[in-house]
Order: sequence, then C-alpha cells, then structure tokens
Amino acid sequence: MYNVRRNAERACASTDKNQWKEHGPVWMRKEYWIELCDIWGAEKWNENLAKAKQNRAAHPKANVHTSGSVSFATHKARLESYSRGMDERYGDDSQHLELDPNIWVAASGAPKKGHVYGFGHSFGTAVGLSGYTGFYHGSVDTPIDGVDTES
Repeated sequence: MYNVRRNAERACASTDKNQWKEHGPVWMRKEYWIELCDIWGAEKWNENLAKAKQNRAAHPKANVHTSGSVSFATHKARLESYSRGMDERYGDDSQHLELDPNIWVAASGAPKKGHVYGFGHSFGTAVGLSGYTGFYHGSVDTPIDGVDTES
C-alpha cells in the first residue's frame, strides 16, 4: 500500500488525501480506495503516523526486520552456531547427518508459537503425560535429545 499511496501522491502532486480519491489503483474498487483515502486523511491516522515516525527515529536498531521474522544478522548468528555445533558433535566425519535437528534447536532457541524457526511446522510441540510441553520431531514417539519431557 505504500507504493499505491506514493503513486497517488505523485499523480496529484499533492499530499492532500482528498485529491488522491480520483487516482486509485485500477485493481481496487473505487469505493474501497475512497474509504482508504478518508482513513489516511483523518487526524487520528496522522497522529499515529507521527508517533511511529518518532519511535523509529528514537530506536533505529529496533527496526531490522529484513528477512521475515528475524534479521539477517540473527539468522547468520544461528547458522554459525549450528555450524559450530555440527563441528563439535561430528568433527570431520563425512558420514554425519546433513541436518541435525537437536543442534538446530540448540542454535535457534526454544520453539516460538509452536514451531522451531527454520523448520516451519515440521517440528511440533506435544504435551507429555506429566503436562510438560516437550519438543518433538515427527511423531510423539521421537522426542528431540536433551529435552526433558518428564518432570
């Protein structure tokens, strides 16, 4: 929507959202575009816009989402940690697993929102008999090493 607003602003040579109403995108119904222009022109929107701009300027390092849910730097650090873990566990053994889920869990941290980052939903969480939520790969019969599912 950023580009759509920018295109409308350029077409009108104005930041007045009321003038944008005749310059909506061809793929959007005109009544929706007009409603969006009304929202963008409202005082509340402009107040929130100013607050967000001020917050971004005050905390520039907080805005580093450049590759989805984690920054490139975080992902790189996780990959380096994983590589070190693989070297520690397997050394130069060319017969080792290409992917060791136990090492990846250790490198990437505990699952968030029910899955381990980097695996989508192939790693799930399951509740053990004791009520403790443990991490599992595949079925509940194959818990990941190092995770205590017994309390």
